[in-house]
Amino acid sequence: MIDKQKLQESFNLHLPIPIKHLKTGNCYVALFRMENCTNANIDQVMVAYVAMSNPNRMFCREINEFCEKFEIDVDKIPEVKDSKINLNG
Repeated sequence: MIDKQKLQESFNLHLPIPIKHLKTGNCYVALFRMENCTNANIDQVMVAYVAMSNPNRMFCREINEFCEKFEIDVDKIPEVKDSKINLNG
């Protein structure tokens, strides 16, 4: 069983990065960049983010689509490899 608190603490993510959807104006928080490792999309870069109105729901988009939809400098979003994640304890 994964300890959720340890998992959350292990994400050494920098400060949350507020972002705004260009079409709707809705506010979100960008969390991190990561790789899509499904066979059809290997090495595709994705961005994980949550809605400020419902932080319990996480979303992800391919990075180019993300840049088209949101007002953000993606270089400010940390890569998941920059985080310290240890699921074993």
